[in-house]
Amino acid sequence: MAEDTKAPEGKAEQQDAPDPTTNADQRAGASPAKDSASPAARGQPTSAGASERVSTRPSGTALVVPSGAPWGRPWKRFYDGWTRLETYLCVLVVVSEIFALVAWVVLKGLATPRSAGTPTGTIVRAVVGATVLGLVSYFATRKRSLTVQRVANTAAILVGLLAAGLWTRVGVSYFANILNWLQDASSLTLVGGLRGLGTRLTIWLAMLGGSLAAASGKHIHIDVVMRFIPHKARLGATLVTWIGAAIVCFTASWGFVDHIAIESYDVERNAPASEKLAAIAHHANEGFFILRKQLALDLSSLPHVLAGTPHDQWLTNDEWNRRIEGAGWEDHFTPEQVATLKMTTESGKEFRLPIVMVPGETQQGLLKHLLNLVFPFGFFIIGIRFLLRGVLAVSGHVNIDPDGANAHGAPTTVDDSHVGDAGNQGAA
Repeated sequence: MAEDTKAPEGKAEQQDAPDPTTNADQRAGASPAKDSASPAARGQPTSAGASERVSTRPSGTALVVPSGAPWGRPWKRFYDGWTRLETYLCVLVVVSEIFALVAWVVLKGLATPRSAGTPTGTIVRAVVGATVLGLVSYFATRKRSLTVQRVANTAAILVGLLAAGLWTRVGVSYFANILNWLQDASSLTLVGGLRGLGTRLTIWLAMLGGSLAAASGKHIHIDVVMRFIPHKARLGATLVTWIGAAIVCFTASWGFVDHIAIESYDVERNAPASEKLAAIAHHANEGFFILRKQLALDLSSLPHVLAGTPHDQWLTNDEWNRRIEGAGWEDHFTPEQVATLKMTTESGKEFRLPIVMVPGETQQGLLKHLLNLVFPFGFFIIGIRFLLRGVLAVSGHVNIDPDGANAHGAPTTVDDSHVGDAGNQGAA
């Protein structure tokens, strides 16, 4: 029994012992390779000034090797977080724009009677009916066989399309009331209605797309000159280019600010920059105040409109006067201007549109001038993007080589499928 328990130990000692047939040169040549690979395998930096690390993974997988100086890591994290935020905003703007345009088309079609002499109402009702009946059929038959689902869904869609002519007069007044409220007596009126909202969202999407393109290095640029510049001079040339682009963006930003102050807010052309900025800030504060008041009116209008009450038949002049008193209007307008907003007591029982009135201005597109600030703000953000990208290039977190695989700052990937073969060849 004692010999049996010692036998495995002896085998283990024989396995740990070096092979006597292996010569000393082979053992000496294999040892440095093992030692040199150990720091990378342990995930330690390969140099004192770099943050390059290699993770241990099975052979044949891609290794992600982030590079760059340690002092640039906070900037890189901020840069990536900023990019993620703008990506989410892009998605939100796209969804909002699609919803606004679809809502405009659907409401316009449902509010169009057959007597209008256009097939718009019939076409929209056919699409709506096919969509609704198709969804109902899908959820009702999703647990049935595939053949039953196909037959039921196809039949439901055909019924929805063919039955559109039977309800062309249904809901015309109801949807017309909703559409007129959104266009003429809601917060959307301040930006030009649903179509105006779609236009402004398109502008925001363009600015966000420009910022994301600058962030990833995919903005429009000509790199033919860069290919003839020596590698050591490429960083300096790139920084000069990006700084120049940032200056152009900042100049365009101020140009839009100057134009908006002069054309929209009647500031003198030769007025100092501080006066123009003060005028824009004043009107922005006033615009947000008007928007808050209109949103409060919208919340009161919505139940009446959804219940079928005409949007201009629920708010009386007396109720409007009560909404003005003690509501902060005096902080933005003079007492004389506030007095002009109130209705007379004799007309207190009469109805009015649930839309905020502003002294000396029209309600249609009241906030268009304020929304035009998206141009200077967007160009300013793109300029900041170029400067931050230059900082990341200096820190080594962005590759500026036009021929490099990581020219746009993407994570570097290395295929280590050949590592084992190379090691064996070196040992041989």
